[in-house]
Formats: sequence, C-alpha cells, structure tokens
Amino acid sequence: MAACKLMWCPKDPEELAKFLTDDFGPLLAEHWDKETARTGVPHGLDVPAFMAAWEQRGVALIMAYDGDKAVGFMPLYIFRPLFMMVTAVTVERWYSQTLEAEQSMFDYLVSVLPVLGVDQVHVAQHSGQRIPANVPLDSSDQYQMCRLKV
Repeated sequence: MAACKLMWCPKDPEELAKFLTDDFGPLLAEHWDKETARTGVPHGLDVPAFMAAWEQRGVALIMAYDGDKAVGFMPLYIFRPLFMMVTAVTVERWYSQTLEAEQSMFDYLVSVLPVLGVDQVHVAQHSGQRIPANVPLDSSDQYQMCRLKV
C-alpha cells in the first residue's frame, strides 16, 4: 500500500522547488499528457492561481509515495459553499500510477477529514477518472456536473 501525506505549501523556497520539480511536477506532466490525449484539449496549470490558493490553504495536496518515489496526487479544494453552512472539499481530479496508490489516496482522504474540519467531500468523476468501487458514496444527495457544448 502506498504511503500518503497531506502537503501544504512549503514555506522554504528550496523545499518548494524540490517538491515541484521532483514529486508533483513529473506526475502532473504525466496526468496532462493522459488527459490531453483523452479529451483533445491541452491541459496545464494556472500557476499563479494555484500558488495563491495553496499558500492561503484553500488547496491542499494528498501525495502518494512508494518509498521515496511520488506515485500519485490528489488536489483538495477546501471551501464554504454559498448555500450550506458546512466546510467542503472538492476533488476535481487525481492521478496515480497504480490502482493501489489511488485507493490509498482515497483512504487517506477520509482519514484526514477531521483534521481539516471538513463536513462534506464532493468528487468529480468522468470517463477517464472513476471513483474506486470500494469507496463508499452517500446516495442521500447526489448530483452531477455536466460540461455544456460551447
């Protein structure tokens, strides 16, 4: 099983550069290549927006490791919905090199929710990204986001 950890934005510039270059960056590039091939739309990252949200703790990353090697990531968008008095996390996408790492990230996500003070988790899935079958879903309030043709 992959070991996971919650990553907040490192305050030390050298530690941040090492993390982005050695751990997150290569996985992100793999993910972009896969998603660009799947959708036909080039993928990338709005770096200033990501960094601003990450530095302000509106984004956290769950990272999965096999030993010292990063094998997966899951960005968590932490927010307060306009129409509910809760704190929610949205998982828009994730990437892992193995199914085991993917499951580990979901298991870890559930385990850190109390630390994050989160009441609800909303996960987006699509044809290229499915929630693992053994992750329990709350069927009392399901919704779906759809992409409009423009």
